[in-house]
Amino acid sequence: MKDLLAILTLANIGIGLALLGWRGRERVTICLARAASLALAFLAVLLLWQVDRGLGTSWSWVPGIEPVSLDLSATGVYLVVMTTGSLVLTLHELIERPRPQSGLASRLGLAYLLCGFVVAALTVNQFLVRYALLEVIILCGLFIFVVEMEPRSGNLRFWRRYLQFRASDVALLLGILWLYHSTGTFVIKEMVAGASALTSAQRLPILLGGTLAAWVKLGLPPLHGWLLDSAALTRGTQAWVAGTAWPVLGAYLMYRLAPLTEGVEPIRAFWLISGVLILSVALYKSIRSPQIAERTSWGLAAHGAIMPILVGTPAMMPYLLTFIPIRAGLCLLRPRKEGRELQPFAMNPRALASEPDSWALVLAQWAAAIEGLVLEGANRRTARLILQLGSAFRSWHSGRLRRYVLWVCAGLIALVAATWLMLVR
Repeated sequence: MKDLLAILTLANIGIGLALLGWRGRERVTICLARAASLALAFLAVLLLWQVDRGLGTSWSWVPGIEPVSLDLSATGVYLVVMTTGSLVLTLHELIERPRPQSGLASRLGLAYLLCGFVVAALTVNQFLVRYALLEVIILCGLFIFVVEMEPRSGNLRFWRRYLQFRASDVALLLGILWLYHSTGTFVIKEMVAGASALTSAQRLPILLGGTLAAWVKLGLPPLHGWLLDSAALTRGTQAWVAGTAWPVLGAYLMYRLAPLTEGVEPIRAFWLISGVLILSVALYKSIRSPQIAERTSWGLAAHGAIMPILVGTPAMMPYLLTFIPIRAGLCLLRPRKEGRELQPFAMNPRALASEPDSWALVLAQWAAAIEGLVLEGANRRTARLILQLGSAFRSWHSGRLRRYVLWVCAGLIALVAATWLMLVR
């Protein structure tokens, strides 16, 4: 029965791949997706009887590095059950008639793929493998955005958000490598136990990298552009991606890094002060925003801001255990109404300038300046540069690809022949 977690993970991934390649009728697709979700939910509930029974089946992936296993710890298993349950609850919204430009099977397939990789990321016992899973999770989530928003936003928005996540994940990777250098292992429990013996100055770079990664996944200002973009999605898609998949990984990362904050007062102070300020601004925006979908996004940001406030306190665990139900509920309680295309900036400083002065508005203007003028501007310029380089290379390479491939093949044949002659002699 220890393989039940691996079966659940592989089943989600397999169903997702099957739906991506499915070309059957829409009604059959809906029936298959519902039956699969109920079966997976049943498997997830069975996991509750496997809590704290050690590691599942181990397998080696890189020589010289410890084998990889799925950990049946209580917190991870509970979040897996809640993640699978969230997929079942939001399934009705996910299978509502898709927009003309998007395919139902593609949306469902990406949702199941995302669920499988999130389940693996929540339970895998190695930090480096979890980092690789995070990369795949980000791509799956962004492709879900593209399926619904591509006709209106194009590739530029995809690249902006991808670069934002990549920057945060690079910071996380540097923190992981620093941990490995200090502890000599990639196993998360051993990493955290070994890092607890480090000085506060040595733990600070690790916590900074983890903070940046968690900040983006929770959608906290000023790195909350993707969370505002989610307001243009349908309720089900927003509940699944913005309410469950990405944010739970950010909250769980903060939970795992909490023991390292002991004695590192600058990080604790930053988390507490930033969380209080963001919570105040997000609540203000959720009340004052004229768009219902935008209010939901700011409500999610306010809920995510509670996590850095509660880290290291007894209230952290109850918050984490109710994390997914509250966020999914906030999205599903949104009136059924198609979203609208949002501006890429978090807030409009000119509009804020016309409102009465208050400390909340000053903070909102500060967040808008960072998000709109610095982060989004850099993201847009980098994304445009990538697209322009790709277009220039494609136009320069047009008509020459076949000739280049033939020359490369001829060169490889000549090299192999010359090597063989030298060996024969």
